[in-house]
Amino acid sequence: MRFRKGIKNDKDVFIEVWSGSGAGFVSSLKATDKLIKVYNDTVFGSISWSSDETKITFIGEVPEVANYKNPFEEMKKEEESKADKPEEHWQEDKFLYTNDFGEALVGKKNPAIFVFNLGDNSLERLQGIPEGVYP
Repeated sequence: MRFRKGIKNDKDVFIEVWSGSGAGFVSSLKATDKLIKVYNDTVFGSISWSSDETKITFIGEVPEVANYKNPFEEMKKEEESKADKPEEHWQEDKFLYTNDFGEALVGKKNPAIFVFNLGDNSLERLQGIPEGVYP
C-alpha cells in the first residue's frame, strides 16, 4: 500500500495498492475529499489488513469544515447594506485558533479511522466513535 501526493496539486492524496506476488498494480483512489493526510508516525501511524485481504484500515486526518466565507463576497454585501449600519470589525474564522495535540504531535487535529475497500474501490470513515475519543 502506498500513499502519495498529486503531481499537479500537492494537496491531493492518492491511495494505491500494489501486489508483491507479481500481479502488480491492484487499485487506486483519489481520497482528497475524505482526508487531507495519512498519519504514519509512532503514535497514530497504523495500517491493518482484514483477514480476507479485501479491506485496509488506517488512520488519517479529517478535513476541517470550512465555516468561513469568501471575504470579497462579504465586503460586497457589506458595502451594499452599509448605509444604515455602524462600522464593524470583521475577522475570518479560518484565522481563529484551533486546538491540536501539541508537543510532538503539532498539527494533528482530527484523526479518524478509515476503511479502504478493495472490492468496490471505496473509502469510508469509520462511524460510531464518540466525540473526543481518538484512535
